[in-house]
Amino acid sequence: KQWYQRRVSLRPGGIKNVSRVAVEDLIQIREKQGRYKNIFDITSRVNAKSANKKNFENLIHAGAFDEFEVSRGSYFVCQNNATKPLLEEALSFASKTHNQNNDNAISLFSSEELQVSIPNVVIT
Repeated sequence: KQWYQRRVSLRPGGIKNVSRVAVEDLIQIREKQGRYKNIFDITSRVNAKSANKKNFENLIHAGAFDEFEVSRGSYFVCQNNATKPLLEEALSFASKTHNQNNDNAISLFSSEELQVSIPNVVIT
């Protein structure tokens, strides 16, 4: 197996400085909605209150997202023409997605839906 195909199982709360609630949230959402595709998918599907930036940083350092074939350091530096590091781009995307979902829920009488698209980030 490739390095990113190996699995390590930890109990919720088994990663230092990552809240048990955040890990349980990630697992529960994955079981209900299927595997995560990338960091943007994870940040947009998980509850922003339970999984914050610090939790994501520690999950990255622990290798929780290695299956996406993105080096751990790439989450913390600006890629090519990006103005923010990849993790911050993903968290901004998630914030916009959550706000869009709230706006769409509030505007029940509007026939238009807002669309938020994943930023085009090239990872080197």
